[in-house]
Amino acid sequence: MAEERVPETIGRYKIRRELGRGMMGVVYEAHDPSLNRPLALKVVRLLFAITDAEKESFERRFLSEARIAARLSHPGTTSGAIPRRASSTSPSSACRGRPSRR
Repeated sequence: MAEERVPETIGRYKIRRELGRGMMGVVYEAHDPSLNRPLALKVVRLLFAITDAEKESFERRFLSEARIAARLSHPGTTSGAIPRRASSTSPSSACRGRPSRR
């Protein structure tokens, strides 16, 4: 199985490494050069075909999670990152069945 390449940047964020992945997407350790701070950036990447209703459900869940994360106030968290979305409807054998790396 081929490893997916970790992007160098997503939007303004410089990607440092992949933190983990799941059914909805990938979480990267990133750096925000505008605010000069680290953050976790979640990118939605669906690895299977879905209906329009399922897509809307995933988007609602994603935005709900982003709103919850934005309300956190703890020394170990950052806030203010704009959620990013990307989607794919084609399966990727590179990530099926692989546990998150830490």
